[in-house]
Amino acid sequence: MIKCRVLFLSCVLLVACAGFVGAQPRRYQDLLTGKFGFVDENGEKVIAAQYDYAGKFNDGRAVVGISYENYSKYGYIDKQGQIMIPIEYDAAGNFNSGLAKIRVGKFKAFRDYYNYGFIDTSGAMVIKPQFKNVGDFREGLASFETSERVFLFVSKPKYGFIDSTGSVAIEPVFDAVGNFSEGRATFRTGKNHGYIDRSGAVVIKARYEAARLFSEGLALVRLDGKYGFIDGQGEMVIPAQYSAARDFSEGLAMIQSNGKWGYINKLGEVVIEPKYDRGYFFKNGRTQVILAGEKIFIDRDGEVIGTQ
Repeated sequence: MIKCRVLFLSCVLLVACAGFVGAQPRRYQDLLTGKFGFVDENGEKVIAAQYDYAGKFNDGRAVVGISYENYSKYGYIDKQGQIMIPIEYDAAGNFNSGLAKIRVGKFKAFRDYYNYGFIDTSGAMVIKPQFKNVGDFREGLASFETSERVFLFVSKPKYGFIDSTGSVAIEPVFDAVGNFSEGRATFRTGKNHGYIDRSGAVVIKARYEAARLFSEGLALVRLDGKYGFIDGQGEMVIPAQYSAARDFSEGLAMIQSNGKWGYINKLGEVVIEPKYDRGYFFKNGRTQVILAGEKIFIDRDGEVIGTQ
């Protein structure tokens, strides 16, 4: 019996430790100084508020910034608060897929600066600064911007994608692009939006007024001023009928009707009636909603499980 208890307690400790190791420190702001630091999952301060800017932890690194009189510099810390990549860049983004975008050099009006590149988590320059602007890496590809200058006039920017070596994977022929998700990325030609695959081929024609990335097999689009959802082949599986909507999360998506928010499932069935003033994405089977100024926690059936 004693051995069983010891084994049970060991398992509990192992699970608890595993949960702690996997937890990501969260950013907080000191209201007195305005500086940013980080707290653990229990709200305990683990990195003192000492930075003028802080991003979120990804790949074990978080971007932080220090502001001076006329400029700011950025670098990266680890979860213990140690500076792992010097605070020396003029701009920097969060890590994604082991890479983070950085900028070397300040922007000046009427001059083209192709000075965005990418570093890895060690700080090594993987893709040298050479792009006018870039997005984050998603599914092995990152967007980049290019444009041509004729005297003082700049042509409209065009967008394409590079791979993790910095080579052009999709030529810059689009007026705008979004990140890749589930093998699809949004693009815009003129005023209309559609989707391309990782080869750059158009898989869903540009016919939407707005288009979001794919989430859980469906993408939110706007058609004739209303929102609905399409599948990966471009079939409208949930008709465009809502004044506003949000992406799917854990099988449910927020929709707005008559100024109130509720939730639908992937069949388009209303599972939580639109009666809330505000709603949020579901996480671990629960979400927060606001009703008449009160913060309420509900489950996937719309049952109240707590208040704040």
